[in-house]
Amino acid sequence: MARRVLRKHEVVKNSLDSIAEYLATEASLRVALHFLERAEEAFALILRSPRIGHLQVFRSLELEGVRAWHVRGFAKWLVYYREVEDGVEVLDVMHGAQDRDARFQENFEDEGPHSG
Repeated sequence: MARRVLRKHEVVKNSLDSIAEYLATEASLRVALHFLERAEEAFALILRSPRIGHLQVFRSLELEGVRAWHVRGFAKWLVYYREVEDGVEVLDVMHGAQDRDARFQENFEDEGPHSG
């Protein structure tokens, strides 16, 4: 069996940087670093068990199959991802109170499904 691959969409780095900056300002640098560590743990868990997340419903068929899973210890921060042929693609990480639909429409609806 081929090794499964974790891909991060280009928006993920910016999202993680923004979240870490926010947490460092609002809480502490230690909390921000802890969040980043836990986000990477969530990515690894998702790669091992991609169906662990909750299936999301979007209006766009291009976002069919997207799931969400929380970052352990930061339950309101969600990792949005989808299975691809050879693994998992992390699409974004955002707070559950953010306008998920608007953000996904802006970043993903013109791209179509990714297969690698």
